[in-house]
Amino acid sequence: MKIIETALPGVLILEPQVFGDARGFFVETFR
Repeated sequence: MKIIETALPGVLILEPQVFGDARGFFVETFR
């Protein structure tokens, strides 16, 4: 998961990592 800080104090953007192959995509959001 990628954590991006913003200009607002205490506000973060959490960007999950997406795994893809020929069958489709998988996103692990629980970690």
